[in-house]
Amino acid sequence: MRNINDWVLWFFLVSSGLFILFLVFYAVSIFLPFLLLFVLISGLVNLLMFFYKNYKFKKQKEQQIKNKIEIIDVEYEIIDEK
Repeated sequence: MRNINDWVLWFFLVSSGLFILFLVFYAVSIFLPFLLLFVLISGLVNLLMFFYKNYKFKKQKEQQIKNKIEIIDVEYEIIDEK
């Protein structure tokens, strides 16, 4: 009788473990497409922001070149009157 109880206990533990394993795989298979979609959208948004910032930076540089302000180098002499 004791031997049968051990077999039933091991069978229950193994079957419970397999059930939990299959349940985890099922949950992952449901949530994985949403996770991949989120990663894809996030990557595309970051790529678009990179191109936008590059475009903005180039436009700002072109504007600075157009409106280039010449800086005149002026030297000052200090005259000590004694």
